[in-house]
Amino acid sequence: MLTRTLTPQEYQAITALHAIGPLSGWEWMAAFDTNAIDLITFCTDRHPCGVGADAALLAHWAAGGRCIVHHNHLSGESLSNKDWGALVSQPADEIFAHTDDGSIFQGLIVDRPGMAAALGKWRDATNAADAAFMAAMPPLPNLLNLTNQLSKHLLGSALARRGLATYAYELGPSWSALVAAYPGAIARGVSAAGAVLQTEMPLSAACAGRLRTNLPRVRRR
Repeated sequence: MLTRTLTPQEYQAITALHAIGPLSGWEWMAAFDTNAIDLITFCTDRHPCGVGADAALLAHWAAGGRCIVHHNHLSGESLSNKDWGALVSQPADEIFAHTDDGSIFQGLIVDRPGMAAALGKWRDATNAADAAFMAAMPPLPNLLNLTNQLSKHLLGSALARRGLATYAYELGPSWSALVAAYPGAIARGVSAAGAVLQTEMPLSAACAGRLRTNLPRVRRR
């Protein structure tokens, strides 16, 4: 369940994201003012994975404004480290990722310094989550694909468990079936990621750099 009811304006933008994303093969962003009513921009970088802030959003920030971001994920996956990083480094209060099956993944920051440090451990936490998930699963022929699909969901759940972020979602049919099928393995993966995120580590230089999705320019998630 999401933390709030989305506005009609947001649902209109989501409908547009679902329509134009697969058709174009690109990731798109709809950025709203914090009232979730006034649309600041609806834009794309004509790339399948990532979209940066355009002139309208940069002007909004320059005037002291903040934003709420909605974007489509053609990968069908949950919020990436770049999505979470955008909330840490940019004037964005919420971020939503939308997948083709109608799933909505929502992220908000609870502990900004802690979240910044956690982003520096993202790779280690991902490796731990993936390994724990795979170890708890039967030897399915599509196990690697399942792990890749769930990996970001495991990390988002771990961030929430550690009190660093709010991670909420409404799942479409494909995602609902996936989560319902492997609850034990998912729990193992979340616990493993949480154990890594609990350890102390300074913010890495990689996470201090430019971040994608609502924002600056890194092509790879």
